Amino acid sequence: MKCICLVFFILLAGITRAQHSPYFYKKASADNGITNDIHAQFLKRFRFLPEMPEYAPEQVKKDVNTGEYIQFTSTWNFDMEAYLEHSVKYYYDKYLADPSMKKADWDYTELYSQKDNSAYVNSGKSSVAVGFMVFVVKVDGKEAFSFILLMPKYAMSSITMFSTNLWKVDNTNRYNRDNDSERKPTPDEKYAAMKQKEVAFYPLMYYMRDNGTAGSHAIEFEVYPAKINCEKTTDRSNELMCKGRFNFLISQAEIDEMKKAGGPKLIPNMKVYTERGDGFFRF
Repeated sequence: MKCICLVFFILLAGITRAQHSPYFYKKASADNGITNDIHAQFLKRFRFLPEMPEYAPEQVKKDVNTGEYIQFTSTWNFDMEAYLEHSVKYYYDKYLADPSMKKADWDYTELYSQKDNSAYVNSGKSSVAVGFMVFVVKVDGKEAFSFILLMPKYAMSSITMFSTNLWKVDNTNRYNRDNDSERKPTPDEKYAAMKQKEVAFYPLMYYMRDNGTAGSHAIEFEVYPAKINCEKTTDRSNELMCKGRFNFLISQAEIDEMKKAGGPKLIPNMKVYTERGDGFFRF
């Protein structure tokens, strides 16, 4: 009997600790909620990560207290992850229940009933989009550019973490067969990703190429629920779903190389499409 009571109290204590843990999340909707400890740590925030951090240059830095990456350089690739508290559908339902909000802006029900839940929005197929978010990027405190993320049924109703590649540069030395030596990549080789619009699109790179100055810049990301069939990045609510910031270093020589490489220009009200069911998207 004593053994049974002891087991009961251990289980009860475990449940109580879980409910008061920062990683516990009682979902108010049918979305994925907080998916793991990292999600809980970065809840309603962006997480920025370098590629192969063990080889990253010294300019890529962490906060000494939190261990979070806070500084990046244009010579090294890095990615972005957005950790939301709820799916977009949660916000739509919330706004539909609010009499002060215009119903037509947030009423997804007709679209939702028509679309295939297994369809992903890719290759520019906006016809299967049901949910919309607006990402806003600020450089040194001023809005630099923004884009619209289009999602199919599954993503808009379930996904609470989205990710993408932010910076792509190839610093790999090339082999010279003529004299059996290595050489540095040309601007075209180094920034080849900027020119492959069909495969990837790097708006932060384009902005820094066309508008950036040498030195250190504060880069901020914000994301908001967007209206149904959103066509402009201003078609959004004022409720901030997620935000993040990092310091970014770039030299004039790198800006000049990017200009030589060329590539597309930034597109106003650019639309981005989810590729897979895990929240990853490319520009």
